[in-house]
Amino acid sequence: MKSSETGRYTVFNNTMGTYNLLQAMVDLDLDANLVHLGTMGVYGYGQTGKATIPEGYLPVKTSTPDGEKEIEIVYPPMAGSVYHNTKVTDHQWFQFFQRNYGLRITDLHQGIVWGTQTPETSRDERLINRFDYDGDYGTVLNRFLAEAAIGYDLTVHGKGGQKRAFIHIRDTVKCVEMAINNPPETGDRVKIFNQSTETHRVLELAKKISEMSGVEINHIPNPRKESEHNELDVDNSSFLSLGLNPTTLDEGLMEEIEDIARKYQSRIDESKIPPSSFWTRDIEDAAKAVK
Repeated sequence: MKSSETGRYTVFNNTMGTYNLLQAMVDLDLDANLVHLGTMGVYGYGQTGKATIPEGYLPVKTSTPDGEKEIEIVYPPMAGSVYHNTKVTDHQWFQFFQRNYGLRITDLHQGIVWGTQTPETSRDERLINRFDYDGDYGTVLNRFLAEAAIGYDLTVHGKGGQKRAFIHIRDTVKCVEMAINNPPETGDRVKIFNQSTETHRVLELAKKISEMSGVEINHIPNPRKESEHNELDVDNSSFLSLGLNPTTLDEGLMEEIEDIARKYQSRIDESKIPPSSFWTRDIEDAAKAVK
């Protein structure tokens, strides 16, 4: 969303990368289970009200000459960004290649990943994962943690009523492992998991971290075009039924503040925290007016 150039790069890179991989599997006649790490963003935010988002497929009733019939359809996507739209395209290619060529495919609709360490990476500091906190790539929770570490007011975009799905990086790795070990059978439709463990509003997260760290909250103009407030109820029963034992925010937040954000606070560049990319021209003009 930064520019037309970055948008085109994202569309070509993501979409063609997926298509090329699927076509290679067909050309090489591979009987493999493709596991795709996607995003909850394909569902969109706000159009479902309080209805639970199912794992990829929605039961609907339709009228036929023989009366009402219940069928399942792919859950209607409502992507809110260029990136999320490429994941919707991926999702449609998966459906096509499964139907046409019988490929075995698992699509993971992942929530926002937080946390930096897995049991493996924590064994040596050189294995530590990246921690993005900047205005373009930093996820909301990482941004708050970095801000809390240096005493920078927590930047809440808009009113903070946006509700999002979250998952710890340890659980992300575990879910990928579960998907690999539980592939669909030949001929099965695309298997879809909602890879998230809990949902929170942005303002709720800010308040939680503010209480832990003593850092104030600062509401700033939202650089994105999104609903100020939305509901989000997600069905994640598939991974729970396979034995996932989630790491919750209540259990892991202070660990991240103490062991990661504060430990490496000298590397945080305050100038990278404020948003510098605005999704539409009118939003950018409004942000400039505030400055």
